[in-house]
Amino acid sequence: MSLNFKKKSVSDLRNVVANYMRNVVDGDDFINEQQFEDEVRDMLEAAGFVVQDKHNVENAIREIKERYFSGTIFDKIPDIIVECAEGLVFLELKFRNTDKMYDNDIKKVAKYRNLPECAAAGVLFLDEGYRYGWLRCLKNPKYYYYWDLR
Repeated sequence: MSLNFKKKSVSDLRNVVANYMRNVVDGDDFINEQQFEDEVRDMLEAAGFVVQDKHNVENAIREIKERYFSGTIFDKIPDIIVECAEGLVFLELKFRNTDKMYDNDIKKVAKYRNLPECAAAGVLFLDEGYRYGWLRCLKNPKYYYYWDLR
């Protein structure tokens, strides 16, 4: 018996994450960034996306050429890699962090977009308090999120 499995698209990913952040997320449920990442990973898998195991992510990213990055290997490993119909999507997540760390992830994602194996890359940030361009989480309005996927 063969399974007729079709990978979801980048557009599907964009919409699922936007809906999750807007309508489901309550930032008070997270104690740290790792828990936020784990919940996003679980949500994506439950929505039918293929999310690479963190170990596999590390092995895949070790193949990336050094000219794209400076720093440690951990600067080269996306928090989450999702397999979509168009190819790999690299995501960086932050929870309750500094503006500098948010800016660093935006720069890191811009570098991911130059990689041939990257179909799209984005950032997903969650924090208390409004920042320009961020959207309010409806489940807990003291939290705002920033979601940019290109």
